[in-house]
Amino acid sequence: MAIQSIAPDALAARLTDGGEIALLDVRDEARFLAGHPLPAVHAPLDRLLDLAPGFVPRRSTPLVLCDDGDGLAEAAAARLATTGYDRLLSLDGGVPAWTAAGRDAFETGYAMANCFGLAVEVCYGTPRIDGAELMRRQSAGEPLVIVDSRPVEEFHAATVPGAVNLPVAELFRAIYDHLPDTETTVVVHCGGKTRGILGCQSLINAGLANPVFALDQGIMDWVLAEGTLEEGAQRNPAPPSEAARAAAVRAADAIGRRFGVRSLSPDGLAAWRCEAEDRTLYLVDVRSREEYEAGHLAGARWIPGGQLAGCTEDYIATRNARLCLVDDDGARAKLTASWMLQAGWPEVAVLEGGIGGPDLITGPDPLAAPAAEAPSGDGGDSAPPSPEQVVKSYRDSIAWRSGLLDRFALDGTLAFALPPHVGASTKT
Repeated sequence: MAIQSIAPDALAARLTDGGEIALLDVRDEARFLAGHPLPAVHAPLDRLLDLAPGFVPRRSTPLVLCDDGDGLAEAAAARLATTGYDRLLSLDGGVPAWTAAGRDAFETGYAMANCFGLAVEVCYGTPRIDGAELMRRQSAGEPLVIVDSRPVEEFHAATVPGAVNLPVAELFRAIYDHLPDTETTVVVHCGGKTRGILGCQSLINAGLANPVFALDQGIMDWVLAEGTLEEGAQRNPAPPSEAARAAAVRAADAIGRRFGVRSLSPDGLAAWRCEAEDRTLYLVDVRSREEYEAGHLAGARWIPGGQLAGCTEDYIATRNARLCLVDDDGARAKLTASWMLQAGWPEVAVLEGGIGGPDLITGPDPLAAPAAEAPSGDGGDSAPPSPEQVVKSYRDSIAWRSGLLDRFALDGTLAFALPPHVGASTKT
């Protein structure tokens, strides 16, 4: 299928003009990880028709497909055209032309997520602790609560021994039930950095009195300190107590005011729905899978709050779209909205009053794409890594991250909206 092409400089301009646009990289995983434009979301050709409706729900969105200049984008366009996408473009010359024009290519998955996590750490001075120090404190019997902030599947695969599974948005509520006093230290970890940083900083932003740290480099740092990983752990999140929920609602209200989180009335959401043919709307339920499947609003996607903020490119691709976040009491939605606003999403709102009402749909998310192995980075972890894999991943990630924020700043196709710098990261 012959489609119109767009030159690299013209694409860069479109990515920064404030309008809606989606950029999908349709190559296989190996070629995507070898280098891609920063805003590109990976949607390989063999899974494209499964992924596209979730990534780009409005069929008239300007949608740019990139490849290696080898015709793969045209093949992808032919498939998408059969499902109603009608504003399809290809990156002229593909990724090689993008780099030849002096634009950077990012050699990893979750480039945007990692950039955001590092920017949060630098902006807030998020406290860090390394694996050796955590091991020392654990061995000495110091009072600790270790939290794995990833989804339950990743937690079950491998975690720091003794960690409790509280994904980022759930952590915000449930932590109050896990702390015997205000002296106990909380250490939050993920597979790499981003969700650990977001979990840790969420607790700090909520005003938690306890000392809170992010485990530097996540489980990689633990293994490098010669720690073993626990497989098959079953310390899963439990419903928070009423006292914990009330504390989280109060904290979320304060966070919402601090970051200017907007409330959207049911009538306002109805108006956004009516405009969805002209403006993309992602209606996102940020609760747990069980809560979502027990009853959710029609048309709502299920994306846990921590995953939406920490692994955005797994779920949504249309830049400058509207986001309406939904939960039951506002706590998880407001926390998630605060991070999405800081990540640079311009129009984010929380549904006033939560899901409410009798007109709810039960069952799983119909747009949930078939699972695929996550690329390396702070995304999913399908199996416990070997020490050799961890060492290589750690060395590669340190070298890669050392200049990541500089590369992000120079790229210019995305911008965060973090508050003014408030401190320097400290490693304990």
